[in-house]
Amino acid sequence: MSDPSWKWTVRWREGRFLAGAGLLVAVVTGLCALLLPGIYWWQGISKFLEAGAAAMLCLLSGITAIAATSCLARQQQPLAGLLLAMALRMLPPLVVCLLLSFQGDGDKYLGFIAYLLLFYGITLAIETYLSIQRVRPKQSL
Repeated sequence: MSDPSWKWTVRWREGRFLAGAGLLVAVVTGLCALLLPGIYWWQGISKFLEAGAAAMLCLLSGITAIAATSCLARQQQPLAGLLLAMALRMLPPLVVCLLLSFQGDGDKYLGFIAYLLLFYGITLAIETYLSIQRVRPKQSL
């Protein structure tokens, strides 16, 4: 392997981005495995797709936030990383909700927004924990 690509992958592994993203993916996948069959059974395919779309939106914004925190923490700018991560985490769900509010009748999208809030709260808690672990100063014994 060439030297620059090797250094790039080492930098990402040292920042524990892959471990954090893997944990976030595992939790969201597990939650989907628990919720989506019941949603499909009781509410049908449309609500199933809404819940899946909400999960994917929150998962992608969470992974993006973890990547920003990891990158800026390696550059010794942890506060900037946390602020950028907050913006990247909140922006996609807010934009989607704003676009849905322009559609008119809010009752039609109430299920999607409820699933979005559920997945957002869970992924926010995990992503915040991972971000704080990443920027916390290492404690020496």
